[in-house]
Amino acid sequence: MKYVIYQRVSTDKQDVETQQNECLNYIKNKEKGNSFEYNIFEDPETSSRIKMKNRVGLMQFLESLRAGQHIVVYKLDRLSRDIIEMVTIYRMIKDKKCTIYSLNDPDCDNEFMIGLMGVLAQKERKDISDRTRSA
Repeated sequence: MKYVIYQRVSTDKQDVETQQNECLNYIKNKEKGNSFEYNIFEDPETSSRIKMKNRVGLMQFLESLRAGQHIVVYKLDRLSRDIIEMVTIYRMIKDKKCTIYSLNDPDCDNEFMIGLMGVLAQKERKDISDRTRSA
């Protein structure tokens, strides 16, 4: 089975390695000892405020997708913290006939959940910005 992992962290104080390890453990548990292939795309030290078209790792990830692949993310907000972008990315993934799994957002492979999680991620981005400004 072919998996594609996408990971993003916002600052140099965070590490994509944690996301990678968790995603690989998830895949290993899912495959139950069967062999699998995977590719990893990442955007280290990349703010969620950067538009998707300017995120090199995200764009390479989306361009690389092939039908039947399984996308694994640590959390959906790693894809985007903007509702429009989140749904756009999801539709691009689905248009390529891929399935998406999120370790922290179960049952996310449907547009309703993606929209809901996108709204929550966008709110969190605003809350983070507000906390940062007030500190």
